[in-house]
Amino acid sequence: MHIIKNNPFTRDPETVEERLYMTFLYNTPRADMVRRLQKPKQSEEHYVFGDKIIFLYYPNGYGTAVMNNNAFEKGLKVAATTRNWKTVNKLYEMIK
Repeated sequence: MHIIKNNPFTRDPETVEERLYMTFLYNTPRADMVRRLQKPKQSEEHYVFGDKIIFLYYPNGYGTAVMNNNAFEKGLKVAATTRNWKTVNKLYEMIK
């Protein structure tokens, strides 16, 4: 519930929910690795790091995203899995 309530992109009424994603990190990445990826390479791709999670917003869709799951795994040197906002919410409903 904490991650759902703290998604920084859901506060913006202009956000299209179908463009929201979350990347769950299996381990905490090193701080220097996170700093290197803090600034998105593509201006239309937005992401915010949390604790073992990355909140993502891709206005042009995930399919063409440069900073996708593979890019985060490679850049942070940790295993990760990315899910869309609808799936994250469904999973939460199933476990609550």
